[in-house]
Order: sequence, then C-alpha cells, then structure tokens
Amino acid sequence: MSTSGSENLLISELYDSIPVSVVWSKPIFGGSRGRDLVDFEIIYCNEVASKFLKASRADIIGSRLVGTKLVDETSLNIIFSHCKQVWETGEQHAHTYFNEKLDSYMEVVRSKVLDGVISVTQNRTPEVKSELERLQHIRLINGILDNSTTGIGHYEAIRDEMNSIIDFKPKRINKKTADLFAIESDELKRCTVKQLTQDRDGGAFFRAAVKTVETGEPLEFEHYSTKRNAWVAYNLSKHEDGFLFNAVDISQTKKLELLSSQKANELDAIFNSSLSAVYAAETIHDGSGKIVDLKFLRINEAFSGVVGLNPEEVLGKTLTSVSKRHNEHEFFKCINEAINGNRGVFEVYYDDIKRWFNISAASIGDRKIVVTFGDITIRKDSETRLKQHNEFLDSVLNSSMSGVAVYTAIRNGTGKIIDLETTKVNKRYSELLGLHTDDGVSKSYLERWPTAKRNGLFKNFCKVIETGEPYQEEVLYQADGLNAWYSISSVKLGENGLVTQFSDVTESKQNKLAIEQAATYLQTLINSSATGIVLLNPVIKDGKIVDFTFKAVNEKVASYLHQKAEDLTGKSHNKYFPSLKENGVFEKYSYVAESGHELHFESEYALNGTMIWFDVMAKKIGAEVFINFHDITSVKTLQIQLQNSLIELKASHNTEQYLRQLNDYKDEFLNIASHELKTPITSIKAYMQVMRSSLSKEGSSATPFLEKVLKNVNRLERLITDLLDVSKASAGQLNFNKTAISASAVAEDVVKGLQDSNPGRIISFSNTSDALVQADEVRLEQVINNLVQNALKYSSAEIEVRCYQDNKEVYIVVKDSGIGIDEKDAANLFSRFYRSGKISGHYQGLGLGLYLSKQIIEAHNGNIIVQSELGKGSVFCVSLPIADK
Repeated sequence: MSTSGSENLLISELYDSIPVSVVWSKPIFGGSRGRDLVDFEIIYCNEVASKFLKASRADIIGSRLVGTKLVDETSLNIIFSHCKQVWETGEQHAHTYFNEKLDSYMEVVRSKVLDGVISVTQNRTPEVKSELERLQHIRLINGILDNSTTGIGHYEAIRDEMNSIIDFKPKRINKKTADLFAIESDELKRCTVKQLTQDRDGGAFFRAAVKTVETGEPLEFEHYSTKRNAWVAYNLSKHEDGFLFNAVDISQTKKLELLSSQKANELDAIFNSSLSAVYAAETIHDGSGKIVDLKFLRINEAFSGVVGLNPEEVLGKTLTSVSKRHNEHEFFKCINEAINGNRGVFEVYYDDIKRWFNISAASIGDRKIVVTFGDITIRKDSETRLKQHNEFLDSVLNSSMSGVAVYTAIRNGTGKIIDLETTKVNKRYSELLGLHTDDGVSKSYLERWPTAKRNGLFKNFCKVIETGEPYQEEVLYQADGLNAWYSISSVKLGENGLVTQFSDVTESKQNKLAIEQAATYLQTLINSSATGIVLLNPVIKDGKIVDFTFKAVNEKVASYLHQKAEDLTGKSHNKYFPSLKENGVFEKYSYVAESGHELHFESEYALNGTMIWFDVMAKKIGAEVFINFHDITSVKTLQIQLQNSLIELKASHNTEQYLRQLNDYKDEFLNIASHELKTPITSIKAYMQVMRSSLSKEGSSATPFLEKVLKNVNRLERLITDLLDVSKASAGQLNFNKTAISASAVAEDVVKGLQDSNPGRIISFSNTSDALVQADEVRLEQVINNLVQNALKYSSAEIEVRCYQDNKEVYIVVKDSGIGIDEKDAANLFSRFYRSGKISGHYQGLGLGLYLSKQIIEAHNGNIIVQSELGKGSVFCVSLPIADK
C-alpha cells in the first residue's frame, strides 16, 4: 500500500513526538525468481530509536538488517525472524527482553503497516521491577512465616445483612498455629473462629476479636488450653475488615519463666502490563490561548483497546464530546503544563471506571499535539498493595515477641561470604539487644557483633545460606555489650538471604542450670549420708501393690547390695530385698503408699549371714514412698545384752543389786544410744542447712519442705543432747564454766529470742535486779529457755518473766495461766523421764527438761520450785546466790 507525501509527513511528525522507539522497515525480495524475502530496509525511525540504537537517523534510514552493525548478530537474527513472521502472517507480534546496555526491560511490538513492518519499542522497567519487588516480598514473608516460632493468622469478618459480625473466616494461617490449636493445618484453614473455638471458651475469644475489629484497639490476653495442657498468649490487632493474631506457647514462661515468631499474608495477584495508547489531536484554545479541548486526528490500535472505541467513533470529534469526564478542567490544566514544558508525564485516576492512566503530551506543529497514555491501574494497585503489605509486614514483625532480623550475604570476589548486610529488623530486635530503633540496620552483622565470628555463630549463619538447612540453638553471648542466653533459629531466604529469630531465655536457662546443679548437689548430699535413703514407685496389679521399683537410691543402700546406685534405678525391690515380704516390712511400705500415713519402726534383716537391725522411717511423697533407715545394730545388740544380764540378775533374787544394776544399765544405754544418734543427726543437719541455703537462693518450692525437715532434726538434736546431759548428770560429769554474769540480762536475751520466733504470742519481761551471779551463762540460758518454752507449750495466754533480788539471792520467775499441774504430779515434776498422764498423750517430750534444769541450778548452789493449780497455770521460780563483790 502506497502513501502520499503529506501522509508520510504526518506519520513522521506523529511518531517523532512520542516517547517510544519507532522503526519502519520494508521487505527486500530476492532469489532466482525475486520472490524470496531476503532482507528488510529501514525506511523510517524516530529520534528515540536513533538514541536507542546509538546512531544518527541518516545512518539508520536506508540501512538493511542483514549485515548491519547496529545490533549484535543474535539480536539481528531474532529481529529478522520476527519481522518476516509479521510480514508473512499480517499478525501483530509482541516481545519483551532485558537490555543489558540500558539496564532496562524493553517491550517491542511489530505490526504490518503501509507495505512494511513498524516496530515500536517501549521501556517497561517500572512494571517489571515492581513485579520483581513483589516476588521478593513474597519470599521474605514466606521465609519469616516458615521459620516463625509463634502462631500467626489473619481472619476476615463475616457479616450479616445488618452488617454485624457473626463470625470470622481464615485468610492466612501458619503451621505453628495448627500446632498451638492441636489441629491439622488443612482442617484449621477450613474452620471459622466459632467452629475452631467451640470447645475452647470460644465465646470469650470471639468477643475479643469483635472488639478489636470494631474499636481498632489491639488486645493482649492469655488462655489456658485444657486439651493441650498449655498456656497460650494472644495478641490481636485490627487489619482491614478483620484481625491479625499472634499466638505463642508460654507454658515454659509460666513454669520457669521463656520462649519467639510470625506469619505474613500472601501478596495479591501478579501485575500485568499493557501497551500505551497514542493519539494525535488538534488543540482548541480559548481567548487567552489556553487549550480547552482536543479534536482527534489519528489513533492507534492500543487506543481502541484501552478506550473501547473504534476510529469511526473518535476521529474528527472533540475529546469533550467523546469523554464527558473531561469537562473538568484538571486534565486540560495538565495538558497545558506538558505543552509548555513544565510537566512531562502525569497520572490521572478516573473514578467512574476505577482506573489509573499515565499521560504525556508533546507538540508536533501548529496547534497539533501527540498524547500518549497507558493503563497503569495494575501498577498503581501493585504500589498500593505493596504499601499495605509493607505496613502489614511491619505490623506483624513489630507485634512479635521475638527479635527478627533479615540479612543478605556480602561476598568477596571468590564468592565467599565475608559479612551479612542487615536489611530489616523489628522493634523487638532493638529492645532485646539494647539498641536504638534506628541503629538496627545501620551496621553490618560483623560490625555490630564481631564476636560472632569467633564463637561460631556467624559460621552457622553462613552454613544456612550455603546449604539451605535451618539452624536452631541456645547460645550464651558474653561480648559486644551482651551477657545473656538466646534461643536462635535461622532459615534461608531466597538465594542469598537469611531470616533469624531469637528470644532472651537467660532466666529460664539459669533456672534450668540451677535446678540441674541443685539436683546434682542434692544427689551428692544424699549419697554422702550415713543413713540409707530409698524412693520407691509402687507396682500395682489388679488394684493391689505387688512390688516396688527403685526410683532413686543413695550409695549407702547400693553398698548393702554390692551394686552401683544408678544401676538400681527402675529395678524390682522384691528382687534385691526378698525377705522383706516375709518379715512384714513390705506390708508396712504398702500401707504407707495406700494410706498416706507415716510409719516409724524397727526391723531386723539378715545380710550375708549377719543379723542387722535398722531404725526405719517410711513416708509417702506424691505417688512414691520415701524410706530412710539407720543401722542401729550396735545399740540393739547392747540392749539385748542388757536385757539378758538383767534377767540373770533378777533370777538371783538380789533386789538391791538388781535395782542398782538396772539403773546403771539404763544410764549406760542412754549414753551409748545418745552418742550413736548424735553423729548421724549432726551430719544430716549440716546437709539440710547447706541444701536450704542453696535452694532458698534459687527460690525453689522445696524450701518450705526442707524447713519442716530441719525443724524436726533440730528437735531430735535437742532430745539427744538432753539424753547426753542426763547421762552426764547421773555420772556427775556435767561441766560448768562459771563467771560473774547478770542473770537478768541472760533472761532478757532469752525472752527476746523466743518472742522473735513466736510472733503470734506475748512474752512480757520486767526487771528490778542489777546483781551478778557466779554461773555458767550457757547452762543458765538452757534453764530459762526450758521454763519459757514449757510455758508457751502448755499455755495460750500471755507469759510473764520477772527478775528481782533481795540481800542474798537473785530470783527469776516464769508465770503462765495454762493447764496447770495436779498437786500429786508436782512432787515428781523434777524427776527424770517423769511426765503427767494428763499431758503425755497430747504434748511431745521425754520429761528431761525440768530434771536437767534442777540438776543445773543445784550445781550453782541455787534452787528451783514450782507453785501450780490445775486449770489456772503455773509459776516457776529460780533462785541463785548473789556473787561476792
């Protein structure tokens, strides 16, 4: 098809004004019959094409494709092939490629026009890069979500016809959420909030979600899951017409005080690109010379595709008659600025069709312009969604309970990773590491944390990038301004990136280490004990205890069996102690396990042909039975020997000698038994005190239990001490260190000490004596302490302690208004082992305190007396001679 010169001029003017490359070429035929298409000759190119090909228009126009130096050989073959295809088929051909020289993505459209092929090339870099950026964000989101240690989800509101929220449906949920809800991922994605939480106090969760969406206020709360026996912390925040939630298992935090992560939404649909529309128009001006309308002269095919009008409906008509929306002056204002060179490309949004266009205009002669416009709705939507995505990503990251950082590998010339560029961190990252918010990405990883290269952490991160294998570990970091334990997990992001999450687990780690240390320490103490210690698990069959297994034993027990303590764990008790089923001890253990009552008894056991006697205590602790036994063979042997001797003596009918010998044997037995018990009790007390000191520093729940044990050990130690003192008193071997002291001062100190240890009682003290006495201060304190302790034991009212003197003696009086003493009991009150029948079954004691008190006071040339009336209380009075000046 031929064209006139005027039309060629119009085309030339038209395409010279548009901001895209235009090249028009005609086919060259050859061959034996001159019908073979062998080349194309360039007939026309615009100025943009000249710049694109980096040659003058004079050099380009008239040149042929075959053998041209304007493009490389590969590109030349592609261009020739495409042009030949368009010429022969008459069909338009579009092709997009990356131009390395221009660092741009170019789109070429070739059409058969005017007996030739016209090629229009346009820069599509913004659209393509926008798509690449979107894909990068998708990978970033997926990397963070896949590595998240917390449950993350996005639920959208379901509303009824009244626009009220009736439920929520899931949009995005990560796998960790399924783990937290103890439900399969596929099932979770099908469940609404009400379906999911119908058995999990769903009403409260649903109401919280509705409140968040309707008020926009974020909510934080904790929930206990009976199904998983776990605590979960929730953080709800509004997002679009729904809510985001962040859920983390805080069971360990509740128990020990720890560990934290997130999931992002998927990005929206991939953007499509479209060709620009071009039209030439005659400008219509007002009286001041401003453009107020346009008359269409020529349009291209893209115009019809974008606008939806064919040439017959447009050509020769004005813009305002074709598009009523242009009655507004904003469009023409932009056109006037573009023509005057004040504006290049501008963007316009048409609300009626909900689309965006980018528009540029250029003058092509007297009252003629070329307007180029393209539909950029996809790009604008992409930018809007990308902005929303970034806001959502920041919202998810900053609501995380864990620190999150995104790194990109920095490589040297050989491809080795030498550092990590910090590309993104969340708010929690800065908080956990003590950084300012803007400091998180200001330095590379090794600039910020140089010690990571020496402690292996950097090496592990590099391994994640190189191998793609995730990394997770608890790390103690004691450098670069940090001194804490961190739980760190990392996953590869893209081809050269890394997402790392971490949380501070110092407290839980220290608690765990302290508990392990305390357990080791406790086991060491138990193994050092001279007594046997066993913890037994009942073995139940048909509702009856048939055996026990060793849960724990100390080395003392293991030594009896010639075994190692750790080798006995889980083994049968009956296997190693078979005779205990025959002598009734097994039944006692079973009774303790079933009833929970504590038993204390003596038992004999044949070991290696030798009969051994044990003092056994059995107590239920939880579901186990705790056994503590002490070898009392020497004491028991002496007891049997004494009994046999007494039987022989009694048979001789010498009553006086029998009674004297009986008394001597009793003293001897007390002395030996007291010494035998003193050593293990002192050892046990020391172990308990060390253990209490250690566990109290750690805040262990076992501390109150140890306090009770230690209290009873102290009581037992006092009883043994009294027995030893009785033995010494009988033998006349009580030793005294007498000095001149104030008896009233000793009494006052005793009262203060007992008042502090008995805050719920009232012990009054009064003194009118300043005289000194010649006495052993420790023994005098023992006497006064015994009298006041008795008053506290037998009376619930106020206790009075009074000191006074006369010319010869100092008096210490202890008065109570308790149960009192019967007159017939008062005469025997200071006898050893004497206890009134009315109190022996209700109050603890051996009846030694007053006996020892009397022995001590009389050894100081003093006296102790009592006045008492049953039901009205007692008055004890100690008198001591005043020391010579």
